[in-house]
Amino acid sequence: MVKKRRKKSLKTKLIEACDEEVKRIVRERDMGRCQKCGEPVSKNNAHTSHVKTKKRFPYLRFDLNNVKLLCYYCHIQWWHKEISDSWDWFQREFPYRADYLYTRIKEEEEIGKMNDILNNRKSEIEWLETTLENLKKINGEALIARNKSTPLLDIIFPE
Repeated sequence: MVKKRRKKSLKTKLIEACDEEVKRIVRERDMGRCQKCGEPVSKNNAHTSHVKTKKRFPYLRFDLNNVKLLCYYCHIQWWHKEISDSWDWFQREFPYRADYLYTRIKEEEEIGKMNDILNNRKSEIEWLETTLENLKKINGEALIARNKSTPLLDIIFPE
């Protein structure tokens, strides 16, 4: 039985197209040479490798400062296994790019904090709007409740 392949979404197609374009640009920029050992690379031996992972830093996925060209060995056997050494190497060999990535990550963290603050403010505003609606609904009921000894908060925030 042959399984039908699901059609790729437009988003997936665009991501793949952007990935391919980044690979093409990086191979050209790095002149088809492994940035670690200097050997010429092509086809299956040419790995475009992200400095900061796509999963943890998705906003850097298509950033050319976050991608380098490595041969298979330097990518798999060195970059992914000697993480501390590889980052030190990257900072030495590409200080501008390392500084840029550090700054970009810090900026994104600040943006994230600001978004959290805005979302909290939105939640507070929504809560206040709901409270105001509830207060308007009970404008006359509060007077009745006072006479019946019902706490006002029970009227504003019924369970």
